[in-house]
Amino acid sequence: MGPTSSRANLQARVQLADVYLDSFPMSGLSSLLDPLMAGVPPLVIEQDTPVSLGRGAAFLRELELPELIATTVEEYVERAIALGTNAQLRKNLGDRLRAAMQHPPSFLDSKRYGQQLSQVFWDLYHTHQQRQLVESLHLRDRNLIALPDWEQPEDVLFAELADLLRTVITAPGGEDTTLLVDMGNMDAQEADFALSSVTLHLIEEEELELGEDAPEITLLPPLPADQWNLLRPRLTARIDLPHNNTAAIARAALDTLPTQSVG
Repeated sequence: MGPTSSRANLQARVQLADVYLDSFPMSGLSSLLDPLMAGVPPLVIEQDTPVSLGRGAAFLRELELPELIATTVEEYVERAIALGTNAQLRKNLGDRLRAAMQHPPSFLDSKRYGQQLSQVFWDLYHTHQQRQLVESLHLRDRNLIALPDWEQPEDVLFAELADLLRTVITAPGGEDTTLLVDMGNMDAQEADFALSSVTLHLIEEEELELGEDAPEITLLPPLPADQWNLLRPRLTARIDLPHNNTAAIARAALDTLPTQSVG
């Protein structure tokens, strides 16, 4: 048969058949819709190969016709012969197929399918963002956050940061802990220098040891709202300092997070 000029003619041709044998290992997609809409039982193969994709099998699963899904070439041939030689089997499957197609499945309902696909894409994006957040901030099982007021006098800020780091470093379970220090509007290099100076002071002046079981200390850059939404559920508690950045706490909606004191 040569090319046909319309979809209606194509489906009329398909209706001449008793069985539709789907291609493999690459399953059809739009081509499989024609036998489905014509009520002709299609036989598909689903294999665990990079080119299989399993699209035809997904269609038939939604239509609750698993008998038309083969998983090996041998099974495909056996089921094709059974369909070709057993008229009653074809009729039963054809009746079920036509009944199922009376209520458009999701792959023929563009609005519903679009909503479902949109949710899949959002879940993938959400998972990717979470993974990136965990890796970039070195998150662990126990994640603490401190939001210091960087506008305090230098000696006051130094003392508060020293109390903060001392409290977290000397607490048990450091190997499972990450301390996030919000840098607010501070320049990243200045904030890093301040934390490094305090850490060096604790090591040299107070002989505080930082072994392999020490907590991870990460400077937290400004985050957009969607990343705060991802980070907030991962936070265990907020370290309450004598001078907190209250505006940043409110902006990040950390008011209800459990708090721990320093010292």
